[in-house]
Amino acid sequence: MPRTRWLILLVLLLTPVFIFITVNYLASFAIPQESDFFVSWLGAYVVRIGQSPYQVAAWTAAYTTFHADWFSATSYWYPPHLALLVAPLTLLAFNQAYGLWMVLLQIAILTSLLLLMSSWKIASAKRYLLPLMLGLAVFRPTLLSVRTGQLGGMLLLAVALAIWCWEHDRWFLGGVFIAFLAFKTTFSVPILLLVTLWLLASRRWQALLGLTLMALALTVIDLPYLGQWLTALSTNDVGLLSISVGISPTIWGVAHTVCGLNQPCATILGGLGTILLAGGLAIVLCRQRRQLRPLTALSLIIPVGLLIVPYLWAYDQILLVVPITYIVQRLIERRAPFMVSALFFFAVSILAILLLMLANTLQADVWSATLSALIFGLVIWLMRFTPSERPRPILAQPIASQTPT
Repeated sequence: MPRTRWLILLVLLLTPVFIFITVNYLASFAIPQESDFFVSWLGAYVVRIGQSPYQVAAWTAAYTTFHADWFSATSYWYPPHLALLVAPLTLLAFNQAYGLWMVLLQIAILTSLLLLMSSWKIASAKRYLLPLMLGLAVFRPTLLSVRTGQLGGMLLLAVALAIWCWEHDRWFLGGVFIAFLAFKTTFSVPILLLVTLWLLASRRWQALLGLTLMALALTVIDLPYLGQWLTALSTNDVGLLSISVGISPTIWGVAHTVCGLNQPCATILGGLGTILLAGGLAIVLCRQRRQLRPLTALSLIIPVGLLIVPYLWAYDQILLVVPITYIVQRLIERRAPFMVSALFFFAVSILAILLLMLANTLQADVWSATLSALIFGLVIWLMRFTPSERPRPILAQPIASQTPT
């Protein structure tokens, strides 16, 4: 017990120092007005002053007001409810809001790791906290998310909260949390569809009710700008999709790389890969519906969802933290050597950096899809040795008759 208390105290002391150093280090490389957070913050600012961020004139004027020369799109393209989430930060000057957002992201990411580890139910779990924090700290999607102010850290927290709630039989609340993935529709739709399929197959009606009610609430929030948002989404996303689909770290990016300029070949290859992966996983989710724990189900769904979506960037792979923690849990349960389990996350982070070096050489990041594919393969491989995750009831054994000697 004393060693555990010292470990917790060490984590509590080191975490603020780590966050302070990381924020200042990443801020020195970032150009705030070219960050994704600037787009989110500016959209919320335009709404707060009573204008529509989906109108080109208002959007352009807002960029000019804050002396931003780089335009990410002709108008705001994120859903209106995201502007509501970021709106409180528009009360601060942008640089202050940007620094605060970086701190909040790191707290959200670290909290997500702690929540995921709490579902392990392993007595020695605390021994792995610092090694996993090390792997998380140098994980490329973590660094990218914090540096550019991406929403991924908050989405990871929403998924971790959903898993924690479901592991504790709070299915309705977990459904509410998982619906927060809708804050970034560009890559979350396949994940939400697969989660919904699993919940339907396992008859988790309370979770489906929570997800549905939260989705309806977000839709109501979007109503004043719904038509304008859908128009901006179709305009901006189609343009972004046409540019990035061939370089995204997904099946579609790999298909375009393999097929070169042959568009029909890339469409057929990407579509076939998507159907095989999504269809195969759907069968597993339905057949194993009663055996899959929430952490296991999400560890299967997330890497597949990240592989089959056409539009993705490397920072979106921060959701892989979920299946990575599952793999570490399984390694511990299979009594793998301590160094193998403890440094697995760090090894994945090194692989992500090597894939970045390859991307710089090829001028395309498509092969970072290897990361999602590898994680998915390891989850499947480790599941083979644990076919039934739910504890089986212990049957009463007949009492042997005792014969006198």
